[in-house]
Amino acid sequence: MAALFLAAQVLGGDYYAHINDIWWYAQSVNHAWDDNPAVFCTQEFYGDDNDKKWYNGSFGWGGLETAGFYYNCSRISPYSGECPFAVNEMDNSFDMEKDPTYAETLLALIRLYFSANPELYTYTPTVEDREYLDMADARREKIHSSTMDISNEVTGQIYYISNNGDDSNDGRSPETAWATPYRAMSESLSTEDAVLFERGGTWYIDNETNLGSASKNLEFGNGVDIGAYGEGEKPVLRGDIQEANDPGFWELYYDQDGKKIWKATKETLRPNVIVFDEGESWADNILTYWDGDKKYVNVDGADFMVEESLKRDLTFCHLYDLEKYHDQFPNTDNTWKGELYLRCDAGNPAEVFDTVSIPQCITCINLLPESRMTDLDLRYFTMMAARCTSNSAPDLHDNCGYNYNNLDIGWCGGFAQQYTGLITDIYQQTIAGGALGIYGSEVTVTGCHIHHCGPMAMILSMHDHTTESAETITYKDMYFSGNLFEYCGAPLHWVDLSMSENPESVSYIESMIFEDNMVMNSGEGLIYEIVLQSSVFGSGNSFWLSAIEDGMGAADNGGIFIRNNILYISKYSLITICHKVCGENERPVNREVEFSGNTYVQLQTRLLIQEPFATYQFYPNNDEVKEYINDLTGTYISLWPGELVEE
Repeated sequence: MAALFLAAQVLGGDYYAHINDIWWYAQSVNHAWDDNPAVFCTQEFYGDDNDKKWYNGSFGWGGLETAGFYYNCSRISPYSGECPFAVNEMDNSFDMEKDPTYAETLLALIRLYFSANPELYTYTPTVEDREYLDMADARREKIHSSTMDISNEVTGQIYYISNNGDDSNDGRSPETAWATPYRAMSESLSTEDAVLFERGGTWYIDNETNLGSASKNLEFGNGVDIGAYGEGEKPVLRGDIQEANDPGFWELYYDQDGKKIWKATKETLRPNVIVFDEGESWADNILTYWDGDKKYVNVDGADFMVEESLKRDLTFCHLYDLEKYHDQFPNTDNTWKGELYLRCDAGNPAEVFDTVSIPQCITCINLLPESRMTDLDLRYFTMMAARCTSNSAPDLHDNCGYNYNNLDIGWCGGFAQQYTGLITDIYQQTIAGGALGIYGSEVTVTGCHIHHCGPMAMILSMHDHTTESAETITYKDMYFSGNLFEYCGAPLHWVDLSMSENPESVSYIESMIFEDNMVMNSGEGLIYEIVLQSSVFGSGNSFWLSAIEDGMGAADNGGIFIRNNILYISKYSLITICHKVCGENERPVNREVEFSGNTYVQLQTRLLIQEPFATYQFYPNNDEVKEYINDLTGTYISLWPGELVEE
């Protein structure tokens, strides 16, 4: 299986097991194959974690044999429904005490070959699943065309913001509207007031404007609602810059054999993505390695070269001045500027495309307690569109009363925020963010369209930064319903980080309901490419590529309900669940997540459920799926991946 893992490196494309060159890595630490293939190389072989010689990658924690084992489990042939080397799903083992036969090895390679998707297959929706795509189209149109007038519900003062306004006005009527949201932040707003943006308007939000808050995001006060007024499309709040649409913003840096790389003529903050024609296409972010000092490098330690690293059309990279910043990592607030390089073989990007959007602002809105945000279009923010937090203590868990309704959120998250140790003297970027950050109780997200956001679109992250004493961190009454998620990483992701911050903490979810949502094509497109490059989890463990992701582990809860949703195709596993009771790998569970009435639609070649740390995996056509997830009222649909592409 380790040899199979290395074969994937040679094949490349969708076979590519991990962004790192594992074979080079094995040589760099003098890896030698064990005589007994059943014995996985361990931490003792590679050295301790401080030496960064212990392989810690997407497909296992330990040696190459371990990585090969996990990689084998991540592939399946659509013809036989088997992994390259057949693995029993209940104990994930086969006879490793003897070498495979010649015939078994050939069969494994054939299964590996046919496991690739989409290079070998073209998928066309069938009558069976076309109805779900039609339902998603209808929900998307409903959200885009619907409006919510909250003005009649506001008991305090309403302040208006319009592209035709003036910040010297009083902002108290549509006729005397302010021009910018920054003017509203300078006013002392009271609980039960509201700030309304005029429909049809557009505002560019940036990190460099003095917004009057430490986070430099829009923040209006506790109990202040944010919404829209007037006629037309939802008000648009953008985190990109307008200069990128000017051909003069770009200069030709490299031009050889049809390959053209363009350099921005001004330094920029680090973008998460570059989007063309408002989402018709995009350029992928090529993450960089760092030597820990003053040089960008490749994974093998060789100097990083822009013209060699942008191997595909519509890719980009962003380079800080390491002479200036090398001793200041991480840059989590995205305040450092650097050089931006974009490969666009067709010509000057501003001439090839009608619009070029380069996200610069890290987050648009900090929604404070007892507030709601409705009827807005938020796009192009490097970390996330909005987060519910407190202006006094950002991670104070008992703040409550955040409502997100009828929003359109796109192209947010994936910010490469810091470097982590990969191996000796080489560090790789990690990514974070998504659409919405959930850091409190009594949170509702209803009727929203969230697309092209990740690595975690909706992040429920439990923290304890407030005390060193023992405390129970309780999040309660979270409700997510009627939403449409498309091409997002982990539309619902919950994780407990409190114990790593305070070992005395105990986290508890009292009630969380995720129902009547449509989750379509999770982990596809932009998100897949950037997750594949990240060193934290990566695609092999399926984190950030699933529709539903439980990262709590301990699973202490008083009720987590996933019901009556449509979960339609994910890039890797449709559901990743970490706290099931799994035989000898039993974890402490007081109450399992309750799945009921959901529709599970997945390609036969991809996982439906994975319990990654116990390595339990179930494909759509596995009869044990219903019993494992305990959704006896659910609908399970296994889709053929498509027709084989003819040479």
